[in-house]
Amino acid sequence: MRSFIHAWSKKFETEKYPVEFYHYNINKISEANTPEELAKHIIALLHWKDGKVKQDEHGVFLIGHDDHYSMSTTKPNTYSESKHKPVFITERFYKWVQDVKDLNGFDPKKVTDLSDEFQLYSKGAIVIPSFILHIISPMMYPLYDQHVERGKRALLSQNIHFQNRELTLSTYKEYKSLFDDLLKSYDAHTLEDYKVVDSALWSFGRWLKDESQSKKQLLKNEQPEEETYTPSMDFKKEVLRRLGKGESQGNVIRTVALEYGVTLPESYYIYPGSHIHRWKKQMQ
Repeated sequence: MRSFIHAWSKKFETEKYPVEFYHYNINKISEANTPEELAKHIIALLHWKDGKVKQDEHGVFLIGHDDHYSMSTTKPNTYSESKHKPVFITERFYKWVQDVKDLNGFDPKKVTDLSDEFQLYSKGAIVIPSFILHIISPMMYPLYDQHVERGKRALLSQNIHFQNRELTLSTYKEYKSLFDDLLKSYDAHTLEDYKVVDSALWSFGRWLKDESQSKKQLLKNEQPEEETYTPSMDFKKEVLRRLGKGESQGNVIRTVALEYGVTLPESYYIYPGSHIHRWKKQMQ
């Protein structure tokens, strides 16, 4: 497993997600003494989460003496200045963060606090809330998204095809269990070690997704295209003859097409009325 983690962690997209930026802001969050300072670095890492941070000599975000970064606009459901920042800079949120830092164990309720207590994200949201928990308490709450979930499922011989809405607090807790096992096998003790394990699972899961999509596209390209049929006058007359007997227009067209052994464009079934109206005019 160490070889797996080492190999896949090297494939992490560090240009899109600069690890130095991640570690710098994690440290600043742990040291933050004011709500404003805390908010600044949470906001910065939400930009990082969205892949909106890049090294830029003209960037205004400075790390150390000469590492400049710029940040572009995130998706609004990740961070919206008008919605999220007013909450992040409050004393109430700052105190909640201190409570999270003081936890001695994994508390799943803290994930739901961001939706239920602060109304920052929709009910049931998991990816961004778990991310915020991670950057506050990185050794307790692992990073979580579709890619690491897919990596987990592959390692456990589970179905790797799923919808993002299937990511829940329950699947997050299951993922944490596997992640903790991997940490032990990797003998991870530092945040740097934790990030290596995360990067490996993320890269592996991302590769699985890309491979799956490539295979689907290949199969699609290999399938011969069905020839579509332009209805003949006999076909149209048969459809018109069968109308008005309790069956929907779309079903009538579909039935006649099956009997004729032909394939029609999908529009004939989605908008049958427009075709039937045109056919009636042709018959006048």
